[in-house]
Amino acid sequence: MIARLDILTWEDIFNNENLSWVSSTNDIINVIGIEPEIDVAYKLHSSIFDCDKETFMSYVNYIGDIIGKPNRVAEFGCGNASTLYWLNKTYGIDVHGVDLSSSLIERCKRLLPDYKSQFYVSNSYIPMKDGSVDWFICNSVFQYLNRQQAIIVIEEMLRCSTLGIVISDVKNKKTETNFKIAQAKRQCLTIEGLAEKYKDTPLSFYDESFFDMLPDVKIIPMLGCYPDAEFESYAVVMRK
Repeated sequence: MIARLDILTWEDIFNNENLSWVSSTNDIINVIGIEPEIDVAYKLHSSIFDCDKETFMSYVNYIGDIIGKPNRVAEFGCGNASTLYWLNKTYGIDVHGVDLSSSLIERCKRLLPDYKSQFYVSNSYIPMKDGSVDWFICNSVFQYLNRQQAIIVIEEMLRCSTLGIVISDVKNKKTETNFKIAQAKRQCLTIEGLAEKYKDTPLSFYDESFFDMLPDVKIIPMLGCYPDAEFESYAVVMRK
């Protein structure tokens, strides 16, 4: 049995109440019932990801094309529940969410109060029963997990789902250098300065072969309009 992991250093970062995607969620919750639900979902998403509404719609349709319209969907690394909110309000899907940030989970519960008992704080192990949902999705999270954590999360998502899992926006190992050069440039840092800044919270990059552990796995490119797609990020789909 793999020992339980210590809490990630990312936890402190994502629990920071001053971060825009944490604090702005409160303002977005206040417009529920006033603005169209798709606008609420987009505002939640854009508070974390630098994208326009068209890109957000392309992303949720991209996920929808993969999973269809199941009855139950869970998301690991659900953040402020932008995708789950859209799935629930658009299709009436029963939703569950898992995130390492207790601050964000509390906001998810306020955002979707009918499902508040189905949101959990965890950084790897998932406190849900076997086969609890049809699909388990995960977006832009694996870069924050080391290899051991990634394996645990994959095993846990598989355990909890009946139809399959989708892991999207996986950072590609073969473009790691170019990604870091671009990231350093955006932050006006040298490569050495970037490494020093993130020495305690380095990003993880994955070769596609890492996912060969999954039977009948399918690797598909991320949307061309998605942030950092030029660095060949990809999605991993495994249908049961």
